[in-house]
Amino acid sequence: MAGQWGGEVLRTTVGDVARCGSLPVVRPARERVAVSLREAARVGVSVDLAAQESVLLLEPELTAGLRGVAMASAALGRARLRLACEVAERGLHTTDGFSLVDWLAQRCPDLDLPAVRDLARLAQASRDRVHAPLLAGVLSAV
Repeated sequence: MAGQWGGEVLRTTVGDVARCGSLPVVRPARERVAVSLREAARVGVSVDLAAQESVLLLEPELTAGLRGVAMASAALGRARLRLACEVAERGLHTTDGFSLVDWLAQRCPDLDLPAVRDLARLAQASRDRVHAPLLAGVLSAV
């Protein structure tokens, strides 16, 4: 990584994000998104490995763990929706000749078809100002 950013390596901790509410703007958006998604995947694997020892947890710890997984899942869902809205806004699916549902289904194999349709509906609705409150509500939900 030497040579990038004047030879300096930017390290962002969870505490930095919690204090600022966002990632530092020093990096370009594409890099912030890529780094954040890699980190989320790494943490997800770590959580999965730790959860294999769930037999050692008490009820409060199991409850807290499930709440934590729900919060992480919701955050990733909001990120997916933001990206899908951008795809719909740019019309990226049309360059390949696909409907938005088909385009998203190819790129989101973890979603079942009803979930892909819901994602596409919200992404398409985001293009109309009249639906701005709906989208804001979905994106602010915790």
